[in-house]
Amino acid sequence: MKNRINTLLRGRAAPIAALLLAAAIIGGTAAAQFTLSHRARRVIAAYDAAEMLFSSNYMQEQRVQRSYYTDSESGSVTVDVTVCNYVQGNHFVFRDQAFSYSLEARVVRVENGSATDLTGSASAGVPTIEFDGDAAHPLAENGSYTAYTFSGMEMDPEAEGRGDITHIYHLTFPETFRDDPGMYIQLIATPSVSDLKPISVWMNFKKSAAAAVREWTLVAQDNTSNPIGDYSGFNYQLRGSGAGTVTLSWDSSLLEISEIFLESVGAPAPVTSNGFTSIEIAVDSFVKNSYDIQFYRRAGGTISAWSDIAVDAAVSCSFAEADTGG
Repeated sequence: MKNRINTLLRGRAAPIAALLLAAAIIGGTAAAQFTLSHRARRVIAAYDAAEMLFSSNYMQEQRVQRSYYTDSESGSVTVDVTVCNYVQGNHFVFRDQAFSYSLEARVVRVENGSATDLTGSASAGVPTIEFDGDAAHPLAENGSYTAYTFSGMEMDPEAEGRGDITHIYHLTFPETFRDDPGMYIQLIATPSVSDLKPISVWMNFKKSAAAAVREWTLVAQDNTSNPIGDYSGFNYQLRGSGAGTVTLSWDSSLLEISEIFLESVGAPAPVTSNGFTSIEIAVDSFVKNSYDIQFYRRAGGTISAWSDIAVDAAVSCSFAEADTGG
């Protein structure tokens, strides 16, 4: 399992910093030193809890009650639920040892924080669950609710040819669930190894006009009360709701983007026009709803004030929602 331990050293307490660095070297720990930026605090962090390396966009170790909000007036609703071998929000901290897990889905009624299993009870509509690319499995048959379990779901970084792995399940609620707020689908993902812990959720869906807002925005992350001359790099976060394409642009006379970020999102080659460079990023908030982005000073460029690199000045983004055909 990867052990990402990073020592962040700042210049004010030199004797203490030197002592910490010496201790890290003696202990055989690889320490990374970052100066002139708060970048390291947000981008590289130590994660001690092994269970965090088995995660989901909806499920958690302590079972949670979640609702997916839709602006649709009628019809069924499909929610994408992920199972991952990395810390949510940080694809670079992942479990590099192969393991498998099972995912159980069943219909329950939730009241006052307790769930009643409805397996065998008369069904109102037919919910389904589908592993990405496979056939959908009904959670009701012959007029009664039934459970379904995906067994032996493998997560093997070596076989996948990459470290971080995301499995996507499509959970479809029938329209009848909209009218019964107590109806939920219970999901429980159980790993095959003892150092990872099960995660679970009670999931339903509700109507909400607020769900019609689908947008991605860019936010500056650095503390602008500090002198900008102390920074060699700058942090932004792209975050939002909805699926589609984000176009990220920056003033290439002042900034250059992190190659690690470009690789992590699989962005195509940047395009430069009129002094600004742009890339297109495919986004889907049900899979991942935020991205940390790092830019660095371009050699020869002059950045003398925070306003020089403010959002909508030197960096910006636009969002085009995916065409769902509806």
